[in-house]
Amino acid sequence: MKALLQQAMDALEYHTEQTRPIQRTAEAMAALQAAIAKPEPEPVFWWDGDTEGLQDCLDYKKTKTCKHPLYREPPDVEALRKELQEIKANRDLIINDLCSLTKDLM
Repeated sequence: MKALLQQAMDALEYHTEQTRPIQRTAEAMAALQAAIAKPEPEPVFWWDGDTEGLQDCLDYKKTKTCKHPLYREPPDVEALRKELQEIKANRDLIINDLCSLTKDLM
């Protein structure tokens, strides 16, 4: 996220160098600088990706199985939603594969 904010800042700085100072641009640059200076949020829990029995799969520290960070204030909610959708899709594929294998064995 900080890299994206820095890219926007660089673009505004370049724009200011090429044109003249504009109040709204200066305000946007100040807001970007404040956001870049903020520390990254620390995860409050680590999650193993299991969507069933969520209480059983949280840990306070990153482990081999609990490797998905959970934040009090997520830095990018859309990215987390996409990741969760991918996890659910993969889970569904695995369940379907297991069902097919089970039917083949019977």
